[in-house]
Amino acid sequence: MHKVLIVDDERAIRLGLVNFVAWASADCEVVGEAINGLEAIEKIQELAPEIIVTDVKMPGMNGIELAKYIHEKVLPIKVIILTGYTDFSYAQAALKYNVVDFVLKPTEPVQLIAAVTKAKAQLLAAVEVDYSLSLLKNKIIDYSEALREKFIKDVFDGVIKTNSAIADKANELELNLTSYYVLLFEIHNTNVEDIKQLISLVFKDYTFYTVCLKESQLGTLISFKDENSYLLFELCSEILRTLEGFISAPISIGISNPHLNIMELKTAYEETSISLSSRFYNKTENSLCIYSNYVNSLCHEEKFSTNTSIENILDEIKVGNGPEFSRLISELFEKLRATKQPIDYIKNMGINLCFAFQALLSNYNLSFSSFTKEEQPIYKQIVACTSALKLSQLIVELASEVSIKLAIITKQNNLIIIKTMRYINENYKSSITLKILSDYVHTNSSYLSRLFKKETGDTVTKAINKVRLEKAKELLSTTDLKTYEVAEEVGIPDPSYFSIIFKKYTGVSPKDYSRR
Repeated sequence: MHKVLIVDDERAIRLGLVNFVAWASADCEVVGEAINGLEAIEKIQELAPEIIVTDVKMPGMNGIELAKYIHEKVLPIKVIILTGYTDFSYAQAALKYNVVDFVLKPTEPVQLIAAVTKAKAQLLAAVEVDYSLSLLKNKIIDYSEALREKFIKDVFDGVIKTNSAIADKANELELNLTSYYVLLFEIHNTNVEDIKQLISLVFKDYTFYTVCLKESQLGTLISFKDENSYLLFELCSEILRTLEGFISAPISIGISNPHLNIMELKTAYEETSISLSSRFYNKTENSLCIYSNYVNSLCHEEKFSTNTSIENILDEIKVGNGPEFSRLISELFEKLRATKQPIDYIKNMGINLCFAFQALLSNYNLSFSSFTKEEQPIYKQIVACTSALKLSQLIVELASEVSIKLAIITKQNNLIIIKTMRYINENYKSSITLKILSDYVHTNSSYLSRLFKKETGDTVTKAINKVRLEKAKELLSTTDLKTYEVAEEVGIPDPSYFSIIFKKYTGVSPKDYSRR
């Protein structure tokens, strides 16, 4: 059934439309009512109606303004306007907002059902057009993706070998990657298609192609800038953490060096195969292996101890124990230096620590770029280090910044809520919007909205209304101000709308409340 929302400020008319129109015969049901356009917008978000039957003149927001809102937001809703003879010429202004029909008051059920039938036909036609276009678009996309994935697999498998053939085919398929990595996923006793779906979800913001290579292997070509490589490592780590929580089968991910030329695609694939061989030395079966020349240079015991050190470092960062995590980091890199481990391995250890730190920050929607002062990315700073001592100092500094940021983020969130409520209490007489509040507390609107709801349980709008209505209760109890004067005093210039929300909030009208 099609969902219908009735919008009229007169309760008797709403009751009549709900109860005396044969909605079921038109394959419709009334899912809600609203007293004006403002309440209708709230109901739209809550009930998702497909058809709105609205009066023209209402307090707060009238029917034409509601139709304009729906038109500008491109919502899949058809609007029918109820209008009297005296309002008809005024109501015609809504034609430019694609109103389906006008039904004159007093409303005849037959006329209203005819308008609803017209609205249903328009909804169906729009759905059919959108569906046909969507099918065609998806078919083209799927075909192009399939060709690109076949090309990538052919290069990996050695079917396409020469540089000229690789370059020509990549150009033909518009596979223009300026910087990329190849990832190799080794999966055992698990449906690779399930893993492929997870890869698609994690990498959804990037250009990538994933192909099935063997029964237990997936290969991914992903476009990623070299300076953002630590983000790639974190995304791969996220895949491992997710899989650890759902399956028991061992999974490893090999990562190539960054490459700039599509003709190096086969080389990148070979690097991932080599990198996976180092998982033998890892403490856990689920591992992230970054390609380097140090493969097979470490014994099992050394790899085990470094993994244990990383876990201990993270534990101390979480509790803010600066001296202890600084000592653990210094000891780790001193051990690597004293045993003369390969330089690539020591630097990769720094990178591994970095994406472990990033994992902690991601719980608070933070990243290194949100607080590190250096213009050069952390990854490049690590690569540029000329000694193990300098690298150790860099990691200690970064760990300190992460620890401090984790400690103050909770306090900052609490301060934002306090400042927001203070502004509302001090400025309730004036117009207050989410944009005004977010500017005041120096954050973006969507973040403030989510944070406020999470911390207080109320939306920002509801909190503003609460403050205003509590002030109104005080004025009604302690002064002789009239209802419209109280409304104006608390920042609600429309007396009718004030009376409606006051009664909704307290259960009685302003007049009855003042008599208590």
